[in-house]
Amino acid sequence: MKTKKIIIISIIVLLVLFIGFLVINKFIDWNPKKTAENKLNDLADTFYDHYYDGKLDELGSAEEVAKFLAEYKDLGLTITLEDLQYYLDNFKIEDYSAFKKCNKSGTKVTVIPIEPYGKKDYSKTFTLNCDF
Repeated sequence: MKTKKIIIISIIVLLVLFIGFLVINKFIDWNPKKTAENKLNDLADTFYDHYYDGKLDELGSAEEVAKFLAEYKDLGLTITLEDLQYYLDNFKIEDYSAFKKCNKSGTKVTVIPIEPYGKKDYSKTFTLNCDF
């Protein structure tokens, strides 16, 4: 009887510790570089979607947009954190802990359009200039 109580109490303590670890782990950023890169990736997607839609409206046809983007297939479109803050209405650098230790003009993403130059036809490279 006494050993059953000890076993039950031990199981409860282990469960509480396990749940506590899961809760704490959710709020601790174990890899700030990966977090910053993931957030920059999401922001780049949002920027390019807005940029592409704007160019489509400005140039008028998908063919004209493809012709325009073909000029950037080698160099890409490079945008810094500062630029993203300017172009994206809902993005404020200060609101993201992932970028607190990053140089705002040195941290950037390059979006490289890929044929057939559709809205989702691009790749990205990242330059993180951060003190991690």
